[in-house]
Amino acid sequence: MVPLKFLAEKLGADASWDGNHLTVLAPLTQVQIRKGHFEIDSALPVKPVLMLLDDPKRVVLDLQGAKLT
Repeated sequence: MVPLKFLAEKLGADASWDGNHLTVLAPLTQVQIRKGHFEIDSALPVKPVLMLLDDPKRVVLDLQGAKLT
């Protein structure tokens, strides 16, 4: 058996174990906007969530599972 924390760290992620939960965050290697599309490079998959907010109007892109370095 191989510990998941060890595997995540070998893949380049930041992993922490509090005894009950394993938290894995993937460092982003590159974020670009090209021709109106976001291009996200990371060691592990991240989940982009797009939100449109009012007052003031703005676009928010939340990259769940990502760690900004």
